[in-house]
Amino acid sequence: MGPAADPYRLPEYLTAPMPSYLSLQTALHLHGMVEQIPQAFYAVSLARTQRITTRVGDFSIHHVMPALYGGFEETPNGVKLATPEKALFDLAYLSAGRSRLFNAVPELEVGARFRWRELRRWVERVGSEHARTRVLRRLWRYLGERANGRLPEVAAAAK
Repeated sequence: MGPAADPYRLPEYLTAPMPSYLSLQTALHLHGMVEQIPQAFYAVSLARTQRITTRVGDFSIHHVMPALYGGFEETPNGVKLATPEKALFDLAYLSAGRSRLFNAVPELEVGARFRWRELRRWVERVGSEHARTRVLRRLWRYLGERANGRLPEVAAAAK
């Protein structure tokens, strides 16, 4: 890639042959859900978790299992970008990692177009009940009362 490399498309090249898409704080910012501009470009991939520094910027790649890979759309300029719901799910799911990288989240703006059912569908894909409860607890922490009645009933116990 030359000097005009698009940093939003670069994660796919960095993780090849494994696929990846922009997610987490990067996607939340691009969707207007957080104002704070992330210091790195965050991506989710089937590749191993790694931090890569390039001339274009720093990239933080985070591994998920195949059952939890997806939930992105391709923009007109070819960027694979997580939906707002999947970016938030990825953040909650990966927050239990050893790095504690995603423990603190800036104030979230959840608009009227946010698809709560889509978020619930991703939560339901988490295989273990313990991990699912952990994800729900994190989502409650991120969303507060906005999640009331919009997440699975076990969320009330997860608070």
